[in-house]
Amino acid sequence: MKEVTVVEVMDTTLRDGEQSPGMSFKPKQKLSVVQHLLTQILVNRVEVTSAGVSKGEKQMLRQVMAWANEAGFADQIEVLGFVDHKKSVNWITQAGGKVMNLLCKGSRHHCQVQLRQSVEQHLARIRETVEYAESKGVTVNIYLEDWSQGMINSPVYVETLLVGLAKLPIKRVMLCDTLGVLHSGQARDFVRQVAKWQPNLTLDFHGHNDHGLATANTLTV
Repeated sequence: MKEVTVVEVMDTTLRDGEQSPGMSFKPKQKLSVVQHLLTQILVNRVEVTSAGVSKGEKQMLRQVMAWANEAGFADQIEVLGFVDHKKSVNWITQAGGKVMNLLCKGSRHHCQVQLRQSVEQHLARIRETVEYAESKGVTVNIYLEDWSQGMINSPVYVETLLVGLAKLPIKRVMLCDTLGVLHSGQARDFVRQVAKWQPNLTLDFHGHNDHGLATANTLTV
């Protein structure tokens, strides 16, 4: 029997793309883009904003979720959140959001330098946030920020983090080439290594195009 590969696409233009200089969407524009992405282009998920950005973004999320609930797309609208226990979760739920993409540190360097935490401390705070989200009915995905450099420079850290994440009620883990440093062979091999470490985790690849390889890397993995 031939193995069937299922490919899902999460569009993050309205969140990650909006970080580009001079790029800003009005709430009505975001709603229009979301509707087009989900009903015409047929992407699987859309990440629309980051928790806590502004009152205007919260109002935008309310508008998007009102449409999504009516149209049957509520579980396909996602919001970037942070390891801050209740703060991001509350912001998302107050606007009607149901899915949080939790930004975690995918390299030992980011964990130690940015957070001044050990992997065990980081996992404890992730667990606290995920468990609170679960209590509020929010589905959690994990972003592993700087995962690519974590795999290059601190693979033991990445494996330890994944062991802890596998024990939590999360839906998927998104492996981020945050600085776009990977070539296609590395992207393929690193994703396969993570799948070997934790075969029961659902994995996404989140490429960046600093060196023009995001599309090639995504297709390779």
